Order: sequence, then structure tokens, then C-alpha cells
Amino acid sequence: MAVGLLLLRFGLQWLAVVGGVLVAVLRVAGPLLRLWPFLGQLRGQGGSRAAADGAGGGPGGGSSARPARMTREEALAVLGLNPGASREDVQREYRRLIKKLHPDLGGSTYLSAKLNEARDVLL
Repeated sequence: MAVGLLLLRFGLQWLAVVGGVLVAVLRVAGPLLRLWPFLGQLRGQGGSRAAADGAGGGPGGGSSARPARMTREEALAVLGLNPGASREDVQREYRRLIKKLHPDLGGSTYLSAKLNEARDVLL
């Protein structure tokens, strides 16, 4: 019923506007959706880091070692590349994504660190 009222009042122009907005949102959000699995790690990192700092504050206790380096498959997934990607493909996708996710441009330091690590693993 609401669609019928919109058609009577505005014709089909509203459909073009809604479609244009949807396309614009998906163009921006598309690359970010590839990093969705890593956002869960970002949320869980704060609590686990505080717990690790509180337990075993000496050199023998706690886990002060760096986490394991990401695998090649994870790096390809972060950059959205296929296993046969060339060096130029890796550099192009890295540059494209870092322009959107760099902390100086309002992005996240965690996500930009993941992009840097993925680039380092693949290059």
C-alpha cells in the first residue's frame, strides 16, 4: 500500500534515488565487508589484553610474545585476492584499501595493521 502511494505521489523517481543511494553505500562498504572476520578479533582484543597484563606480570608469566604471523591464505582473504595474485595485484589492492582504512583518514589502526601485515606476508 505504501509503495502504491509513493508511486502515485512521486512516480518512479524515488526508486532511482533509493537505488543510487544503495549503490553508493555498497561501493564504500564492499571492501570493508572483506575485513568483517577481523572485526571480531578487534573487539575481543581489549579484554584479553587486559587479562593477560594482569596475570603473571613477570618475565616468566603472561604472554608478552607477539601473536603468530598470519598465513598466506589469511593475507589473500584480507586483501580480497586469489592465490595466483601477482606482486602488482597485491600492491594495487593494498593501496586501494589503505586509502580507505588509514587511521589519519578516520580508519582503524587495527585494520590498517592487518593490511600492512597481509602485504608483508604476500610480498
